[in-house]
Amino acid sequence: RLVPPESFGLAAFFFSIVTIIGTSACLRYDQAIMLPKNDADAYQLLKLCGSNCVSVATLSAIVVYFNQELGGISIDSRDLITGINISLNIWNSRNQRYIRQSIAKGTGALVAAPSQLGLAYLGQNSALMLISTQLAGLTASIALLIVGSAQTPSKNNSKEGAPVQTYSGLLK
Repeated sequence: RLVPPESFGLAAFFFSIVTIIGTSACLRYDQAIMLPKNDADAYQLLKLCGSNCVSVATLSAIVVYFNQELGGISIDSRDLITGINISLNIWNSRNQRYIRQSIAKGTGALVAAPSQLGLAYLGQNSALMLISTQLAGLTASIALLIVGSAQTPSKNNSKEGAPVQTYSGLLK
């Protein structure tokens, strides 16, 4: 075995806590991104989600700092990354950028899995390694989503009649 079962158990415990906090890090405003008729209002909700994620991650960092028994293995950064990932995925779904989402998800997996395998062969077989490589994969995925979402929409842009993204549109 490259990684002992107790490392997987500790990593799973960590991810279960972070997933609960991370999915509500945007204070569920991420669900409202799909609702506005124009993209400018939806973009404001996306920015609100980002600031909420930063606030929740800061609060999480303070709690972990004062309670060392929680094992401060970057719970705060994982909350931030999880919340931003959810918001960006919903933003890209609103703008029908499904191919970009698929490529971002695949890139995250292509970063995390080989990193885990390589570090395990080098003897780094702890739960921290599993957590760190998953964070690296999610960060790579978010970077691709941010690059595609960096355009600020105009106030008159409506989601009705938005073109569906094609493979050739991804490279533009």
